[in-house]
Amino acid sequence: MEDFINSLVTVTTYLHPAAIVLKVIWDEYSKIQINRAKLGDLLDRCKRVIGAIDQELSRRPPLDVKKSIDQLLRHLRFIEQLMRSLAELGFFKSLLQREDIAGRIVHGHQRLTDCLTIFQITAAVDLREYQRSLDRARIADQDALTIQLGVLESNGNEVLKKLNVFQNQMEAMMAIQNSLLRRTEESPEERVLQVGLASLQAHTGKKPPKRPPEWAITAYDVEIGES
Repeated sequence: MEDFINSLVTVTTYLHPAAIVLKVIWDEYSKIQINRAKLGDLLDRCKRVIGAIDQELSRRPPLDVKKSIDQLLRHLRFIEQLMRSLAELGFFKSLLQREDIAGRIVHGHQRLTDCLTIFQITAAVDLREYQRSLDRARIADQDALTIQLGVLESNGNEVLKKLNVFQNQMEAMMAIQNSLLRRTEESPEERVLQVGLASLQAHTGKKPPKRPPEWAITAYDVEIGES
């Protein structure tokens, strides 16, 4: 990745700004704690799309190249902000907001497809590879979480340390309870939350309401980008 970015910075004038944004995305990715496979796949596709655009520009720059580059940068900055937000979100909130995160990752991929369209690059091959890699990444993330789950299930203190909710334990229990009540399918994410809830109950000697009021919102329920 570093060699690719450096090649854009030193050789291609048009994509110098895109290379700078890609470097920030790469740096933020290094801080990600969960969903690393799906976000790594998004990062890799950024590189592929920019590489395809670089090749296209070397053959025939569009008539209004500045406008096209500006649109490219707008889409890349969305992914930059997404990666930064998820790096700051942490493990526990990422579990609670996993459906929203999955949707935002898909939206990031849609923006990359739009980037190809802007430069009139056929996206059919890229889209097939994107779908295959997205499925692989989803499985890889679940496998990674299952491995973590094996460690956490046998060590209540490790669960509390991983969740990092020592200051707001009752709110954390309520947020977990809310999340579990909304889910209908068993998954590694569900199991981690169940283990976390049991550990918090044992640690505090308290239990959250069996069915919290629908209007009840905790600090952990705040959507990505709102805090």
